[in-house]
Amino acid sequence: MRQTPRAGGALGDRRRADVGRPSEGPPAETCEASAGAAPTRGGMACLADARCEIAAHLDVPALLAFGAGGRALHRTAARVADDRARRSLPGVEPLPGWGRGPYWKRLGDALRPRRLVFNYCGAPPDCTCLLGAALSTQASWFLEFEMTVFASSLVQSRPLHLGQLPRCCTASLNWNSLDNSSNARDAPIKAGFSVTRQLSFYRGSTNGQWRSSGVILRDLPGAVVPAVFMSSFVGHASVSFVNLRPSPPNVECKECDLLSHGLKNGWCSCLESGWCSCSSSKQ
Repeated sequence: MRQTPRAGGALGDRRRADVGRPSEGPPAETCEASAGAAPTRGGMACLADARCEIAAHLDVPALLAFGAGGRALHRTAARVADDRARRSLPGVEPLPGWGRGPYWKRLGDALRPRRLVFNYCGAPPDCTCLLGAALSTQASWFLEFEMTVFASSLVQSRPLHLGQLPRCCTASLNWNSLDNSSNARDAPIKAGFSVTRQLSFYRGSTNGQWRSSGVILRDLPGAVVPAVFMSSFVGHASVSFVNLRPSPPNVECKECDLLSHGLKNGWCSCLESGWCSCSSSKQ
């Protein structure tokens, strides 16, 4: 008697034959996904590209709001902000360990206008305040400060040595004093310095005109860290960082400016012992 094969057995044989056969799904590079299905690797890549494309067209307030939408959006916003910061200020890097957060925030904190020195005491201060960023001397930079010093008297003081630096060098610019430091109150003075492979100082007079020191140092290293150092006074001192820009201010009277170029004496090397030896060189 011939037996008729059961349908279930035939279906079971077909299921067993389909095991191991490669599935015919959409290619990996496609960005389309079925409704309700988990996104593929290609779909995730396209979502990331879309996020970057959207973030690249947002201004800063909108970019911050965009980054608050989740971890993925936060990473995208931080990456876009970092790229913008590097393109806007090429050659400026925040110091290692300076600030917290992504690159753009640490760089913004380092270049934020702020008061660097505020002192009123009867003891000589020894303070070296770093700006928080390193500048490449392959580009041109100008840093502007605002300084007020009054009710002071000269004392013996020397710089605070950073790390293992064996000495520092000091010099007096060939400038006349703008105000009387013994006055009860003096107007703030604008000051700054220009950094390329050379170093020049600038000072703004009370009527707003800028004067320069000329080039006082040549062949600077590839990167420098700006700092403010206060010494040899007792009284009130306030030094604020104003801004960083790519070029120095214009000098209106170039003939008058040439009269104050250079140094009054040579450079003095201050050793750890506190003794200073001066060279006869003007540069």
